[in-house]
Amino acid sequence: MKSCQSGVVSVPELDELIRTTKPRSVPWTENDESVMRQYYGKVSAKELAKYLGRRLSAVTNKARYMGLQRGLNVNAEAQLRRDSDVS
Repeated sequence: MKSCQSGVVSVPELDELIRTTKPRSVPWTENDESVMRQYYGKVSAKELAKYLGRRLSAVTNKARYMGLQRGLNVNAEAQLRRDSDVS
């Protein structure tokens, strides 16, 4: 262990782990955001999370960040299921 000027203790093994560990989250693509804009509020967040391969909390947090509103449209949910069956 080394002590830095800031008084924070540095552990070489932990520093290496931090440098080599994959990011916790996968960046959102333009396509992901497009799907969110098109379907969020029309299908359940749970269904969107499944379609996008993300956790439910990731979808709801992203929707909040994008300023999207909730509501449920059964026809849109059925369309999303059909779209996922095609891919």
